[in-house]
Amino acid sequence: MQTIQPKAAALLISTTQPQLERIPRGLIGNGPPSLQKPATIKPFGDLPRIGKYWHGHGGVYTGIMRGEKGLPDYHLITAVDPLAIVSDIAWADGYDKQHGACSDVDGIANTLYLCASAINHPAAQWASKLCIDGLSDFYLPARHEARLMYINLPGLFDLDDWYWTSTQLAVNAGCAWVQGFGNGYQSHYRKSNEYSARAVRRILIIE
Repeated sequence: MQTIQPKAAALLISTTQPQLERIPRGLIGNGPPSLQKPATIKPFGDLPRIGKYWHGHGGVYTGIMRGEKGLPDYHLITAVDPLAIVSDIAWADGYDKQHGACSDVDGIANTLYLCASAINHPAAQWASKLCIDGLSDFYLPARHEARLMYINLPGLFDLDDWYWTSTQLAVNAGCAWVQGFGNGYQSHYRKSNEYSARAVRRILIIE
């Protein structure tokens, strides 16, 4: 099995929102210039079991997510390094609607959009600034990605806490979705509330 390790890049080419593919370096909040280009991997090969640490890939193997709008499917990896876990962090300092952060699936697109906003988005900016094991393509998971994390990895989370997703509530600009890991319930709360967050990254599956 041959893997291609990600290299630092100014462009992100795997997002459901093409307008985000060429965000200038200076617009990614207070974090690094950009997220790395996602790594790629062949569809068949030696994968760790779900819940096992995937050496060289920054975390625990979480499972496969379907690509959206013709984009490749991908392996979701949940970071376990203490640097990739934070508590008491807000989703945003303001309540303006973030039109590009409503995807239920594409956490990378949501994260990039939030980091490029004129409003401070602490959880997304925190995730985008992470560099673990030489990798810097971490992001705040979208709502459906967080659901997969609950299904396959509930034991890695505080069962009594809420975890932010990068998905804004579409019908109320003042709220964003959170994931619970005790019973798997998802809810939405004011963006200024402070909850926990866990960073993830992905590896695209190529034919």
